[in-house]
Amino acid sequence: MRSIEGWVRSLGQEELSWMYDIQQMIALHQELHQQFGDSPNEALIPGEQRISEMLRSWGVEHRYEDKLSKDAGTFVDNMADPTIEEIRMYIDREITLISSAVALVQSAEGGPIYLKVDSSVFGDALAKSVTKMINRWLPSSLQVKALPKADKGEFAAVAPTHALGLQPRYGRREVTLWASLTKKLRDSAADASKVFKRDEDPQVRMRLIEVNKDAGQGAGQGAGQDDDWHFTLGEVLVPGEPDRTRTDESDADIYDEVEVEKACHWFAANSQEFEYMHANAGGHPLDPDEIRMVENYIQRGELTVEKRDGTEYEVKKGTWLMGAWVRGAVWTAIEKGDLNIWSISAKAMATFEEVA
Repeated sequence: MRSIEGWVRSLGQEELSWMYDIQQMIALHQELHQQFGDSPNEALIPGEQRISEMLRSWGVEHRYEDKLSKDAGTFVDNMADPTIEEIRMYIDREITLISSAVALVQSAEGGPIYLKVDSSVFGDALAKSVTKMINRWLPSSLQVKALPKADKGEFAAVAPTHALGLQPRYGRREVTLWASLTKKLRDSAADASKVFKRDEDPQVRMRLIEVNKDAGQGAGQGAGQDDDWHFTLGEVLVPGEPDRTRTDESDADIYDEVEVEKACHWFAANSQEFEYMHANAGGHPLDPDEIRMVENYIQRGELTVEKRDGTEYEVKKGTWLMGAWVRGAVWTAIEKGDLNIWSISAKAMATFEEVA
């Protein structure tokens, strides 16, 4: 612990102005309050005022509510809400946990050597990655396996090899606006095919071709044998025919086989989400317990389909077809005729990754 004289020197005007960066200043301030927060010395009041003022100039609020703060007049009655950046300034230090996170284990009697990755520290997936990484450093004839969870005997030789070290690893906080994300996804679709437009959400509405009422064993294998799943197949886009995005067919767009195929592939790679009607028309999202896409393809030749009513339907070459298992309210609506088309709104699924 520093003496009063040492603190007076450390908190002098000249020392504070050139000896410390912001993280060092925060640590110094914390140390001062830990040592003298409840029993302040008058000689430290000017230094407390000086360091608090400098931290505020850097955007770091005074957060101490002890006697030193009150005697020095640095106490803040109504503190501003904390920010991520402020907390990061406090924790921008390396941390080493003395923990045998990784160790080599061998039976006391000898035999194979295993790699033990502490399950309380790492998840199974990360533990496998650690084992794989360490094996890259070893000759092929000297590979180690993860220590089995089964008991390998009461006594074993254990040699720790790595402790767990935590180092600061982050960059500037970035915020992605929903409008920006939506535009990025729409641009991605538009770049893939002319079917998807940047300035609107195309609603391609094509009729369903109900191939069979009961999906039976096929659906059961993927969704539970006793579940009441039904299969339905429908056209999404037919090359050379209006896409039905307009009430007036003369104003609708017509696409060739190339653009239809591009749109089909983009949808399979980036979407696969369903809604019961469109959200802007009062609809709601559907979850995998109600509908699952199981087919999404381009018909490579002419196809004749027998519908449920026994009539035949001709599918043109190059048509984008999509099939799904459905059940519950969705299937009821299809049976009643309330739902008889696929409609694409060019949405896409996205994942968020932490910005490093």
